[in-house]
Amino acid sequence: MITANTSTDSRTVFLVDDDFSAVDLYSRGLEQAGFKTASVLDPKEAFEALPNLSADLIILDLMLPKKSGFELLEAIRSNSRLKKTPVLLLCNAYLPEMAQKALKAGGNKALSRSECTSSELISVSRELAGVEFSGQAEGLPEVDLAEQLKKNLLENGSSELAVIKEQCIKYGELARSEAGKEHLDIVYQSVRFSARARAWRAVGKSPN
Repeated sequence: MITANTSTDSRTVFLVDDDFSAVDLYSRGLEQAGFKTASVLDPKEAFEALPNLSADLIILDLMLPKKSGFELLEAIRSNSRLKKTPVLLLCNAYLPEMAQKALKAGGNKALSRSECTSSELISVSRELAGVEFSGQAEGLPEVDLAEQLKKNLLENGSSELAVIKEQCIKYGELARSEAGKEHLDIVYQSVRFSARARAWRAVGKSPN
């Protein structure tokens, strides 16, 4: 389901990221800076939205489940309406070759999720969306986005482990069925969530 939020600015940012905490945090920061935002957590919904999508900027997580960010980027660039729409890539600091490949494939700029701050995200979004600085971000608190996401993940880690256990039991009961596949997908998402939390505990940065 596409989630849309509005503000007074005419520029719209479309976010594609399977991490709810990240989407919520990025959207709030962009809206405070005057953007409108719309977002999807499921890559399939992102592909379905492309034919009718109207956005001034697309922010795309490269590490998407099922369909990769590269596949979505290729679909964006092959769409006659979106081929010139700026795409900001969110990637891993420890995988620079992935970011370079995505930039060559049509991305306009890449930011490391583990090092990005709210002011940097807003500044780059304004640059790519063609928004002149109007002072709207003045007074907004500076947020280390990676640290905030780390905090959110660690606070919710225990509940995620309970979800993993429950879904594994259900998958064992329904293996090889369509319902079983759905439970397995939830396990995948939860394990990815927990893996990020464990990595942040170890190094203090986001592995994304």
